[in-house]
Amino acid sequence: MVWRTYITDAHDGTIITPIDLPSFTWSMTVNDSSLSTTPSKEVGVDDVSGITVPWNAVPGDTQREKYEAIESGRKAIALFWCNDDDLRDSTLGTPVLWGVIGTREDSWDSTTFNLDSVKSILTNRFLVREGKFNNGASTDTISFSGMSMRGIASEVGYLCTNAKPGGSLPVDWSYRGEKHTPTSGQAKNVHERNYQAWNVSNLSGSDVFDKLAGVEDGVDMQWRPYLTEAGNAVRMMFVAGTDEQKYLGQNGIYGFSCYPGGGTFENLKVTYQQPVQRVYATGSGQDAGTLTAFAQDLTLVERSNPYMLMEAYYGDTDVDNVNLLRQHAQAQLSALSAPIMQMVGEYNLGDRHVPQLGEIWPGEIVQLALQGHPALPDGVYQQRIMEMSGDSANTVKIVFDVMTVPYF
Repeated sequence: MVWRTYITDAHDGTIITPIDLPSFTWSMTVNDSSLSTTPSKEVGVDDVSGITVPWNAVPGDTQREKYEAIESGRKAIALFWCNDDDLRDSTLGTPVLWGVIGTREDSWDSTTFNLDSVKSILTNRFLVREGKFNNGASTDTISFSGMSMRGIASEVGYLCTNAKPGGSLPVDWSYRGEKHTPTSGQAKNVHERNYQAWNVSNLSGSDVFDKLAGVEDGVDMQWRPYLTEAGNAVRMMFVAGTDEQKYLGQNGIYGFSCYPGGGTFENLKVTYQQPVQRVYATGSGQDAGTLTAFAQDLTLVERSNPYMLMEAYYGDTDVDNVNLLRQHAQAQLSALSAPIMQMVGEYNLGDRHVPQLGEIWPGEIVQLALQGHPALPDGVYQQRIMEMSGDSANTVKIVFDVMTVPYF
């Protein structure tokens, strides 16, 4: 079982040539996975960093050829995971990560760089239509209504990439034009969005995506690589949850086991956090005119054996409606109002009983059969993967979603 890595074109993902990456680190997320008093939702990201390549491993016979082979902003790298079947059949394997070569630093012996993911690239793309930002005043407004949340996100992605000169990326914006089907009593234009060109400082594609994912009715969003049918290019599929089912779908549920001295899930760590009873929230405005909202539940501090009071803060300067701000504060409180815990551990891809990379993704549900832990009861814990990470070796670290302590 090995990683295989290939240089591709940054615009269309065409595979150009293999390249040996002696070492690197990688991570993939579906959302903010921190155990925090202010949990937030954001778009899933993927990151590949710490790449150092000796010059004799860079394709090319001349300085210019080597420079152009790994030129920042023009070339990208795809990372494939190859299991035993792939190696036996001499196939490329399964693409797991893809990114454009970012800022590079050359030394006499080697060159060092990170890969810029789609999300990272969108940080430097702005949701402004071509020819609509002018010298003097820019009054253009991009409006979306009657669309699904992932439909809006796909349109945003398209306008920030393919619709700009030199802006194309090998991304399938899968849900362009998808309509929102309101449930009973729900407004037809519940996801209505308006983006004014003059507000460009708040319109980076990355920020817009995070704000779409971060609202109370936001959905999971990710970019996942795949090999084209012709087998000569890697593309990124934009995948997102539906308005009805916020989480990404999956074909089946994989299982891990963990017990003293064995199991497929190793080095288990469990972190705990005490409950929060109050959330202070602020929205738009300045000084005394700042919009505020408040949510509290003092049940746990008023019981006979009380918890210690713990307060939290939530802020979003884009919120100018007190009811919406109150909903955000209440959502924070609901997520934190009980004692919570988070499990983190590792598994080895060399174990034939575990899923391989490309078979499971952040956002999917797995079952962890836990036995003999000194602080937790035996049982099967249904866990949602929030982050997967690793390096050029076979160990994968998993961070699971926050869950309520089982004794509460």
